Amino acid sequence: MSETLPDLLDHLLTLPDTYDPLNTYVGNTALKRAQSHNLEVRYSKIGQKGNNYITRSLNANYNYVYNAIARGFTYDPTTGKRTFMPQNVNVNQFANVGYDTYMYLGKQEKIQFLGKTNLGWQHGVDLITIVNEGNLPTKNVVENWSVQQKLGVAYFFTQSTYLSVSGGVSYNAARSQKDYFVNQDVWSYQYGVTLKATLPWDIKLSTDLKVYGNRGFTDPAGNKDKLVWNARISRSIKRPNLTFIIDGFDMLHQLSNRSFTINSQGRTEIYRNALPSYFLAHVIWHFNKPRKLTGTN
Repeated sequence: MSETLPDLLDHLLTLPDTYDPLNTYVGNTALKRAQSHNLEVRYSKIGQKGNNYITRSLNANYNYVYNAIARGFTYDPTTGKRTFMPQNVNVNQFANVGYDTYMYLGKQEKIQFLGKTNLGWQHGVDLITIVNEGNLPTKNVVENWSVQQKLGVAYFFTQSTYLSVSGGVSYNAARSQKDYFVNQDVWSYQYGVTLKATLPWDIKLSTDLKVYGNRGFTDPAGNKDKLVWNARISRSIKRPNLTFIIDGFDMLHQLSNRSFTINSQGRTEIYRNALPSYFLAHVIWHFNKPRKLTGTN
């Protein structure tokens, strides 16, 4: 069990923050400390079948959070002002079960197989205010179920050169008994290839080409496939211990600053103020200053 005390400045201080006239933040001296109870079980087994080495692992965990701190707001329809105040909510619960498999195949173990399966459940409790329908924070409970499966195969030509193919799919279902909540059934998937190799003149190449996609969001903007290509080229020079690196991220310009995900309260739309596509050059200088040894004969 672990406990989290409310933050003095962010949660308890009653002096209102009026920097934004339409969004005022006040503290709550009646807040209780949040308590988190966590139970985790792990089991793993390493075995050999012929020339194949197999590692299997099973893990399960359950988390129970009492008096979690959420921030709700009261809305004033005459002025449009929102007054935010932290409150304790009950009870948040999280549980998941995962099964992983690693296999090294062949006499020289040049083929590696990876499989991951995960089942998850979340009982999320938060505060929500429906503007012009009460204008007060009310408890919002969402049940979220998820299933994930990932598979990958890699072939090692040498210790530093390999080619891998991987893919994964996940399903998320978010449910609530509230009339305003839109139930979500979202499929997400990704697949692609990764290559890492050492080229002539000791040039190291690392590149991956993958497709990311979603299906099931009510907004069509969230149901798009994106082909993302990243690459890195590097070369090291022993004298004077320099490393030159060139990175290319999202070289096909497929990513955007807007993304959609499913969390414990349903669909979340995120905007990031970042540059998704870029090239970046690095020059790294490694230097060591030997320590002077002192002593007497």
